[in-house]
Amino acid sequence: MMKNVIKGVKMLLLFNLIVLTYSCNEDEEVVLSDENFITSFKLTSGNYEQNFEVKENTIQGSTPYFVDEEDIVLTILVSDKAAISPNPASITSIKDLTNFIITAENGEKRTYVIGINRELHDENEILSFNLKSGDYQEDFEVEEGTISGTTPYYIDDEDVTLTIEVSNRATVTPDPETIKSIKEPLELIVTAENGEEKIFNVDIKRNESPENDLVSFNLKSGDYVEDFEVVENEINGRTPYYIDDEDVTLTIEISNHATITPDPSTVKSIVDPITFTVTAENGDEQSFTVNIKRDLSPEKELLSFEIDTDIFKRSLDIDEESRTIFQRILPDVNLMSLTPIVTISNRATISPDPETILDYTNPIVFTVTAENGDTKEYTVTLESMDVDYDVQCDITNAFKWFGGDDRAVPDVPEIGPRNVGTGQTVILKKDTNPTSFGVHFSDPFRSDNTGATYNGNFEIKLNIRESNGNIIASKITTVQGPFNGGWVDFDLSSLYLLLENDTNYFFTWYLINGEALGVSTGSTANVDEADEIHNGSGFTGESKSENGTSLEDWDTWYPHEWHFSFRISGKQ
Repeated sequence: MMKNVIKGVKMLLLFNLIVLTYSCNEDEEVVLSDENFITSFKLTSGNYEQNFEVKENTIQGSTPYFVDEEDIVLTILVSDKAAISPNPASITSIKDLTNFIITAENGEKRTYVIGINRELHDENEILSFNLKSGDYQEDFEVEEGTISGTTPYYIDDEDVTLTIEVSNRATVTPDPETIKSIKEPLELIVTAENGEEKIFNVDIKRNESPENDLVSFNLKSGDYVEDFEVVENEINGRTPYYIDDEDVTLTIEISNHATITPDPSTVKSIVDPITFTVTAENGDEQSFTVNIKRDLSPEKELLSFEIDTDIFKRSLDIDEESRTIFQRILPDVNLMSLTPIVTISNRATISPDPETILDYTNPIVFTVTAENGDTKEYTVTLESMDVDYDVQCDITNAFKWFGGDDRAVPDVPEIGPRNVGTGQTVILKKDTNPTSFGVHFSDPFRSDNTGATYNGNFEIKLNIRESNGNIIASKITTVQGPFNGGWVDFDLSSLYLLLENDTNYFFTWYLINGEALGVSTGSTANVDEADEIHNGSGFTGESKSENGTSLEDWDTWYPHEWHFSFRISGKQ
């Protein structure tokens, strides 16, 4: 029984397979669709949506200006079983619209040309106008192409910030960010998206300031600088006595937008009171009186007392402790006809007037009166140098080369054509007017090379130098030959010299043309310090023509440990 059932099932399955195979062979061939059309085209942006007509493979048209062309959604229907490229969902901007290609099921393609634009906006209005300056900020109304109004006086109308809102897609020139001043009227041009222009005139004025205060007052004179307080329209005070109250610089700060007269930069003196007028921007005036006084000077010194004649010029020493001036002056100066040059403390006076005093044969008492009335007396005593002074230093126990050198020693190059001079430091215990100075030589001049004595005339030059080597006086003396050694004196009377006490003077002397003459002698010297004026070093100097050096130059001289013979005469 079971076998019969199974056999029946097998027969049934075989029958079905035969039937199915027969049916497939009998079906017709499948045909793919060739339709590739856009059947509808819709653009949506926000609440706006618009269907565009599809005509002859073209979709053209425009949207209203208010559409956001950067935020669109496309809904495109195409033929059944057709495909579209690019995907409409990928396009969100009108600017990105491109041609679409529709591909039918059978692969046939159709291109649709898209030409959709947003209409250009024609609005060109200023919607809002805001002005800011510092903490001040205000919106101004726009009326019939004009923005006008006023601001508080305290704003800076040359440092403003404008914030201007214009119609959608419109522009404004000039750029508000570039505008910093409203002192002058402005013209703004608003251009709509479609190019239409509209002019707006801006005339906003700052109210005139009523402020006319003098805010600060500074006075400068030399190194002195001080601020003075303004109290009830007055500036009062005092300055130190030492400033120059006729050479001051005033720095005055006044209210913003105000002016001041007179111009402080033109005021140089505070000797007299000054009235300044500060005028506000609105014309209101306010006066301020300056009454600053310099303290009276207490200084009452006689600062300098100088004698200046044809033969005697000297600034005399002032003993401030004893308030005396004492000076012995050259014998040839007439004490009955002197006009000294006197300097005293600033703003002080002196009596009697030195210009009225000519006779100084007796002491003169001068009274110096300070600006504040304090006084100080100075006694001036001038005397002629009438005491003879003579000193001779002639202890001799050494000799130094003096004059030319005609030797030629190859092994000793420093010997050879040269000129050697001698010098001596002279320090006097009292002021002295030297009339004569002498130097001493041991022998006649002779040639060291030949041994021949020089019997001709010769000249010796004396230079008197300060301690820094500067020459203050010179004298040349001519010696008639033959010269056998001994003293050679220089007449100094015409030099009108005054040598100060306890001061180093360097007397240097040399044979003129000594190198060319080629003759020499010896300067006598003492190797020991033997007297009160032989208390300074000697000097020796050397010049060579081949080196371009001269005994006139201080750098050719250097100290020597001996003390060279000299004698000096004059008045003290």
